[in-house]
Amino acid sequence: MLQRQIKPSSRRLWWNIKYLFGGSRDLRAERLCWHPDKFSRALEESRAVFQKKAKEVFVVIDAMYKKETGK
Repeated sequence: MLQRQIKPSSRRLWWNIKYLFGGSRDLRAERLCWHPDKFSRALEESRAVFQKKAKEVFVVIDAMYKKETGK
């Protein structure tokens, strides 16, 4: 099951994101939007925090995308 691949601390995030996107979603676009490298332009003092949080969201969206596309 896909949820077991996600860290236990991220399971609640998994369900929140799954609920948020509901039935109609463009997961490919969301993966690009939440990629941690996109947050490398943030201010240096907050960059690490933003990238960490973006990575948590990205991991969940990426797992959903892979499940949906079969990749």
